[in-house]
This record gives sequence, C-alpha cells and structure tokens, in this order.
Amino acid sequence: MNSIKHAFDRNGGRIKVRLVGGVGYGEARLTVSDNGCGIQKSNEHGSGLKLIASLAKQIGGDVQQQSADTGTTTTLTFPLMT
Repeated sequence: MNSIKHAFDRNGGRIKVRLVGGVGYGEARLTVSDNGCGIQKSNEHGSGLKLIASLAKQIGGDVQQQSADTGTTTTLTFPLMT
C-alpha cells in the first residue's frame, strides 16, 4: 500500500513481491520492492513503517529497507516456527 500511495506518479509503476523459504535455519524472507521515486523524506509521524516494524517484532522478525531514486525495497526475514 505504501508503494501505491507514495512511490508512483500518474504513470504508475511496478511492485514485486517475493517469498522465499529456507533462507536461514527455519527462516523465510518476504521482499516487497517497487520501481518508484524512492523515499524522498521519511515521515516520522507516519504509521506505515512503524506498523511494519511492530508486526515484524511480534513474530520475531527483522525488517530492512533500502531506498534510492530508482525505487524502494523492504525485506522481512522471519522464523517459520517459534
């Protein structure tokens, strides 16, 4: 939803979602990337990234994010079993 809301102009863009199991011992990795404008400035009052981090923490996961003017990639690595 963040990609749709923030990354693209009227011309749209591409969102790629990938889920891979077995990336570590008993772990999976969910990656969401877009080819939008990147995060221009972080909104410290926004709830999107805070919600992602909070939900990841609840399942013992870790969130990493990379952004450039060619797009943003958010990666969640999490245990398959607890």
